[in-house]
Amino acid sequence: MRLLVSFSMVCASFMISACSVSGPEYGYCSVADVEDPDWVMADRERGYLVSKIGVRHSRKAERDIVRLAKQSLAENIYSDVHSYTHSRYSTDKTGEANLVTSQSVNIATNLQLENVRTDFKKVGDCLAAWAMLSPENAVIALEKSHPINRQEYRAWQRIEKSQSVSEYKEHLEKFPRGLYSETAKARIDVLRKHKNKQAINNTNMSPPARMFWHLLNSAFY
Repeated sequence: MRLLVSFSMVCASFMISACSVSGPEYGYCSVADVEDPDWVMADRERGYLVSKIGVRHSRKAERDIVRLAKQSLAENIYSDVHSYTHSRYSTDKTGEANLVTSQSVNIATNLQLENVRTDFKKVGDCLAAWAMLSPENAVIALEKSHPINRQEYRAWQRIEKSQSVSEYKEHLEKFPRGLYSETAKARIDVLRKHKNKQAINNTNMSPPARMFWHLLNSAFY
């Protein structure tokens, strides 16, 4: 019941007018002024969760746009902190009653969305895409995420002190939207830089050349 209450609070502020997915493969494209399809506007009125994205058009983006739209929707739910407060009065030593408020926080991670409706269209040089999920299916996704979160926690406990890039990569493959995904990515970056640094130090190159490669390693690897 508390999950449903907290989720309904989030839904009220979750209607996404426009967002973007960009990265090394896809460039950002503003679609804020692109008119939504009739079904999107109808679903917004029904309180459904709708994510809208825009990427530069390419054949590869056209093949991948549905996945990107679903990913955007999942990430927006993932990034929300679902919280609820409980207030009560507590009496101190002087007998004065004070209002005490405690907050319980549940972060939605490892979401696996089902029954997502998607659509996209080309607008100029952009691809505009929409992904929609009903509140009921979003709640199901939240509930299913909790046991996966516990699995991830146990898996992380086994590798949290690891110096192995491969172990962190395996963790990311299994829990791409997990509680520790950003930490795993950061550790991979640090370990790779450290390995490169050792390799540079073990070469017979001149000090200026070695300094040059250290600078490249810090900036790009």
